[in-house]
Amino acid sequence: MTEVRNVKKSKVTVEARNIRTVRAYNKRFNAHDIEGMEKFKAGKSRSLGTRVEPFDKEQVRQYFEGLYSAFPDAKMEILRVVAQGNYVMLNCVFTGTHKGKFEIPGVKVKVLEPTDRAIAVSCSRTFRFDNRGMILEVLNVSDWMQLEEQLGFR
Repeated sequence: MTEVRNVKKSKVTVEARNIRTVRAYNKRFNAHDIEGMEKFKAGKSRSLGTRVEPFDKEQVRQYFEGLYSAFPDAKMEILRVVAQGNYVMLNCVFTGTHKGKFEIPGVKVKVLEPTDRAIAVSCSRTFRFDNRGMILEVLNVSDWMQLEEQLGFR
């Protein structure tokens, strides 16, 4: 039997920890597990996107319920990941088939009636973490013009 001595335990960097959390969060997103995504968030986390006011927790839940209803096969593919300190930024592609009405709670945009069309929309997501590795903020930016064009609304 060989004995191993003086083996240092490698420390996981803040960036590596946060990237791992974002990938786990995205896995829950792709499983349509809204409650699972919430487990990665700090108590007073914020979600930002198409409007100036942050979404509260209930609006986030409503948004995802509506998104998954409109696009029952919704998936987010991560293309690139960049991390620095407590920030992780993703370039992604959102895909799905438009099977139901699509509305965003609290945002005055036209309701997109089902088209049965497949989409692939470019987006970016920026996550900000606290020092414990919990998500404090998620900023989602999607190419809405691309979405409307693919659904035949432009």
